[in-house]
Amino acid sequence: MKRHGHYSCSSPKLHQIVRVSMLIFGFFFLSFLK
Repeated sequence: MKRHGHYSCSSPKLHQIVRVSMLIFGFFFLSFLK
């Protein structure tokens, strides 16, 4: 139960990192296609 709470607190940061990573990956992919 305590572990789940810790994960929930760290979730927002992880989600932001994944979002930025996907954005950068998409940009590089589009550049590669061109």
